[in-house]
Amino acid sequence: MDLKVLYKLFLLLIFVGMLFTDLPFFPEKTVTHSLMFIISPIIFIIILLIKNFKLNINTFIIKIFFIYMITTLFTSFLLLTYVFLKKGDLITFNKNLCLKFLEAFFSLTFLHFTVIYNFNFLVQKIDLAFLKKLIYIIFLFLTISAFIEYFSPTILDFLHASPKMYHRIRLFTMEPSQAVLLYFIFASLSLFFCKKNILRFLIFLLFIISSVFIASKGFFITLLVTNIFLLIKNLKNVKSLPILSILTILSYYIFSNLVLPSIYIDIEKFSSFSTRISGMISAVLILIFFPFGTGYGTYLYFYPDILKKSYNIANQIFLHMFSIPLSSVEIDSMISTGQNLGAKSGILQAIMFNGWFGLLVFLAIFLKLKSQIKNLSIYKNDKLILEFILYVIIIQLLIGSEYTLLYCVWLPLVLIQELNRLKEVKNEAQTSIYSSSKSLSSSRWR
Repeated sequence: MDLKVLYKLFLLLIFVGMLFTDLPFFPEKTVTHSLMFIISPIIFIIILLIKNFKLNINTFIIKIFFIYMITTLFTSFLLLTYVFLKKGDLITFNKNLCLKFLEAFFSLTFLHFTVIYNFNFLVQKIDLAFLKKLIYIIFLFLTISAFIEYFSPTILDFLHASPKMYHRIRLFTMEPSQAVLLYFIFASLSLFFCKKNILRFLIFLLFIISSVFIASKGFFITLLVTNIFLLIKNLKNVKSLPILSILTILSYYIFSNLVLPSIYIDIEKFSSFSTRISGMISAVLILIFFPFGTGYGTYLYFYPDILKKSYNIANQIFLHMFSIPLSSVEIDSMISTGQNLGAKSGILQAIMFNGWFGLLVFLAIFLKLKSQIKNLSIYKNDKLILEFILYVIIIQLLIGSEYTLLYCVWLPLVLIQELNRLKEVKNEAQTSIYSSSKSLSSSRWR
């Protein structure tokens, strides 16, 4: 088989693993809800075979994530040893911490490393025109699916591990907070690649409608924060200012009319808001008292007490400021059973497991890609789209989306790196041509 055809097949398989992240296979484990746990490691091994087992750690994201993977593997092992010496066993909540260590390391770090590595390799080997067409097709597929699910809420349940118990749409993911980020990434990349204003407006309109269908409160907060920040940052950019102003007004309207009332109801009657606020406070406590985190497996031992303290702090703050108590139903369940124990968003989860390493790896990636976007030789509005994608991903992973199954976040980040690499290759070629012509010109005068 032609290698280019093989690489395109690999990319298609990775997109399948990325899109369908709540399949009814092995429902007892989160990572097995997507076939990525099989697809990506196999592709990774095949790529290593093709490259004669040479691991090319040749881009910033791969380098820093590789260092992060090795470092946190070591620190988590030390924490596992400490718990064993203190307790005399490795059983917590009737679960073996050693097995939890392996599961968490595989699903949250190693598997994501293979996805990043595979993306990076394949994007370099495949024509970007093919990737662009694929992104258009997936955006159209997700949009049609969103409308189908909106008008027939249970029609896609056969592709899920559990039936839907709410009116919001979730596409093919476990929950709306994951669905909205997946949809945003393909919508925004479609906007980036599309150069016709009419089509761009249509993509934007479909994105807004489908996002309202998904109705993720955290995502609308992310949009508002991103728009305000970029609006302030681009006040002197005459071309970008009208677009950002419209987006800010629109996101504020959605936030004030749809999100705020929902948040108020959630504070009074439900516990997801309480859980997320407590998770944010727990991340601060971990950075102070557990600088290396609570470990891939040993989080079951350390984190319940941290989460309980975090809830008490959050509850006292809300009682003092608003005279509103926060619901503790979900947190009490996590603390007493160990089920679904976590900080409920990607970066906070990374901090929970790995402390400062978890925070710094995302901060370093954000700052590096922000710098690379600035140096790209493309139109300002196209730069703005890439910057918008970067900010939304980071903020959403901080406050809204748990990232175990969100393999899609690496696609635009790797793409930004590839655009930067292509720019450097082009500059080197131009420099080489200039040097050659200068050398030839000099030889003529000899």
